[in-house]
Amino acid sequence: MSIYGAMTTAISGLNAQTARIGHISDNIANTSTIGYKKVGTRFSALVTQSSQQSHEPGGVTAHPHFNVSLQGSIEASSRTSHLAINGNGFFAVKNFSDDNQTPGIDRQISYTRKGDFEPDATGNLVNSSGFFLQGWRYNADGVTFPSKELTTVNIGNLTGNVRTTTNVVLGANLPASEAGGATRATPAATTPIANQTLSQMFSEQVYYDDLGRPRTMRMEWYATGPDTADPREWTVQVFEVAADGTPADDGAGVPTTYYAWTEVNFNTTGTAAGTLASDQTTGITNGGYAGAGDLVASVVNDEVILTLAGGTFPGFASDIVINIGEADRAIGVTQSSDDFAITNLTQDGLPYGQFEAITIDDQGDVFAQYGNGVSEKIFRIPMITFSNPDGLQLMDGGTYRATVESGDPVISDAGVGRAGEFAPEALEASNVDIAEEFTLMIQAQRAYSANSRVITTSDQMLEEVINLKR
Repeated sequence: MSIYGAMTTAISGLNAQTARIGHISDNIANTSTIGYKKVGTRFSALVTQSSQQSHEPGGVTAHPHFNVSLQGSIEASSRTSHLAINGNGFFAVKNFSDDNQTPGIDRQISYTRKGDFEPDATGNLVNSSGFFLQGWRYNADGVTFPSKELTTVNIGNLTGNVRTTTNVVLGANLPASEAGGATRATPAATTPIANQTLSQMFSEQVYYDDLGRPRTMRMEWYATGPDTADPREWTVQVFEVAADGTPADDGAGVPTTYYAWTEVNFNTTGTAAGTLASDQTTGITNGGYAGAGDLVASVVNDEVILTLAGGTFPGFASDIVINIGEADRAIGVTQSSDDFAITNLTQDGLPYGQFEAITIDDQGDVFAQYGNGVSEKIFRIPMITFSNPDGLQLMDGGTYRATVESGDPVISDAGVGRAGEFAPEALEASNVDIAEEFTLMIQAQRAYSANSRVITTSDQMLEEVINLKR
């Protein structure tokens, strides 16, 4: 009977609007929840019997619709570990850290847009819902990865950083009038350097060794050929300066500090020659001449460099490359009629610096920042995308799981393909519109009242039918 069908249909309408009110209340309650995606309501008609001649009331069902693909507004944050996603994509998270071996934990990866990550007591980056951020760990070179296996982003083992001096740039003018061999003769192959008059043509620069200790290095220049020679020959010597500013010796003229020397030729135009001295690979080390090759002059891609071999000075395991200009060009160290002068002197070493904080860029690279100014890449956060993000299954804590409807997760770098970009020091707000939710609430209330009226009307009609017997 259609009256009973009308009542049943109205009851389904009440249930549908109840579900809709539930979705609206969930949205309003999560207005301030970071990364929350509002739940919409989709209604579907139920048909029992219908044709061109007759139609029996069926009813309606309500289904939730997750607006996961709808972007929330990006809001600035004061925390450098906070991160938002602008565009398509998700963070990969787990509800446990790599060091948690508790049996029974659900170890499936989830996905979220909630990026309020902060370090916990052990240095793991975890959001306010307790989910641990996953990423790729960089090798020490900050370029490659040991593997693309996701691991919990952890900064707990970061203590300090040292940058050993490996590159030096020198610019200077050598006076062309300097008489060759006046202050220093090229040493013989078997005689140690005795106490000598230090050259007044020198530069001193602090180098930082492998432990971050400052070491003062002196580079001296000696004219070892007459000023009429073509090419003009100069000897350059590098040694560590002792406390009194001179190379130390054992009292008998044998140095107790480390020396290295080589020769560089200059053209008559005052530029470093492309062809260097034939004895450029001669070197001197502690107590004698056993260290051939300690300081080597060479031309690499037209750049004139002096390579101080690693281990020449204690505490320096790596080579130190000293760039003194370009061959046949007035760049770097040159020779002219003017007085000796240093025009440029820089080095790339830094002392020990304590770990201070992390920063994250828009590509998802996590940098460790140290007190000495060093910025070191330690992790990369990948972007996870789905062909249909609205088909994801909603879980607790603003996380999602992949489903057949969502498609398989695709992992990539930010900004590649369909992937969005990261917004550093920002958070994505809820995509709930309060005005819209209140409007929908009014509609749901009216629809609920109308369905209840159908039930009361149908009841009155049945009462009339029953009264026909009286």
